[in-house]
Amino acid sequence: MSHSKRVYQRRELLLNKPTNVVLGIDESNVISSGTDNAIVSSKASSINTFYGIGGPPERSTIVGGWNSAINGATGSMIAGATSCTIQAPDITDQQSYSAIFGGFGNHLATERVGFNVIAGGNNHTMTGRTSMSGIVGGLNNTIAAESSQTVMAGGKNNVAQTASGASFFGGGWGNTMTNAERCAIIGGQNNLILNMDDAVMLGCTGRTATAPQTVHVDKLAIMNIPTSPFGLPVGTVWRYGNALYII
Repeated sequence: MSHSKRVYQRRELLLNKPTNVVLGIDESNVISSGTDNAIVSSKASSINTFYGIGGPPERSTIVGGWNSAINGATGSMIAGATSCTIQAPDITDQQSYSAIFGGFGNHLATERVGFNVIAGGNNHTMTGRTSMSGIVGGLNNTIAAESSQTVMAGGKNNVAQTASGASFFGGGWGNTMTNAERCAIIGGQNNLILNMDDAVMLGCTGRTATAPQTVHVDKLAIMNIPTSPFGLPVGTVWRYGNALYII
């Protein structure tokens, strides 16, 4: 019996769904429900209805990796990841059109249409009514509770929660946004933006943002300060000798 023939017979035995496909000879891969789903060259992975309450998954795919699962999620993908999960929390809020690419122990369980992505990194989590957000690289980062359109790039133990939407984390350790929209924390550690919008923290350590529409920084080095005010717009800093002035 050819390899391709064995794969075809295994698919029919497990699925009883002609539009679902399992390609590979590892016997622990399972698609238990739904249509137009596929598991390709993965090990110990599954596509299921989540605890019997989520809607049947459709058009979802697991490619490569090991021990990953898509539970009740439509139009989603896990590729080259280990011990990662995309799941719908219930039948009315089906997680859809999201993806996990690479990484270990990453988990997507948001409650809206989705359009979320986790790319690489370890032990990241996205939950709550979050959509159109992403985590790229890093360790133990979390986006939760209506923090849509938010991105975390690198860093570890960073948290966006309680409606912290349209915000950005660039690296850093242990930084948190709570109810903070259109904000950014770049680098630094153990900083907090709480209950304010349009605030930025740059390279701070152990600070709490004090005002909206404000850039917070511990130290500031300006390398090329103009020495004449002529032609400069209002609000520009310039210097005369060692004295600084603002137009």
